[in-house]
Amino acid sequence: MRKLQLLLSCLIITTFFMMTGWCYAGTFVVDDLGDVDDNNAYTESDGTNTLRKCIRLANGTPGADTINFSVSGQISPSSALPTLTGNETVIDASSRWSGVWPGGQPGITLDGAAAGSVGGLSITGDNCHSRGLFIKNFAYDGVNIYNVYY
Repeated sequence: MRKLQLLLSCLIITTFFMMTGWCYAGTFVVDDLGDVDDNNAYTESDGTNTLRKCIRLANGTPGADTINFSVSGQISPSSALPTLTGNETVIDASSRWSGVWPGGQPGITLDGAAAGSVGGLSITGDNCHSRGLFIKNFAYDGVNIYNVYY
């Protein structure tokens, strides 16, 4: 009887974690400064993981996801980036800075000059963070945070 209770408890806890998405959190690493999302699944270090693609992947993965960068340089979107809808997602470019801020240079610049009449990052997910991105030249705000009430 005791083994059955223990097994049932483990099953309930596992189901809870799966339903809340805690066990599905992912880390996606941008390894391509381009702007194309090839609509494929994530493959680490394959050179096709753009910021656009990593945002899509984070939005589709339950849990607290992280988007990191293994490259440095400028990302020039040709249109609006996908809205960041995944809760607790962190876009972290802070490791790409050379030198110490404010005197250091940004490792990742998000330049909206070619994006048209759009803003930079749009966020509707709860508890999202962005660190270390240098955002410039968007027609509208560099970061838009929207409250969405259901």
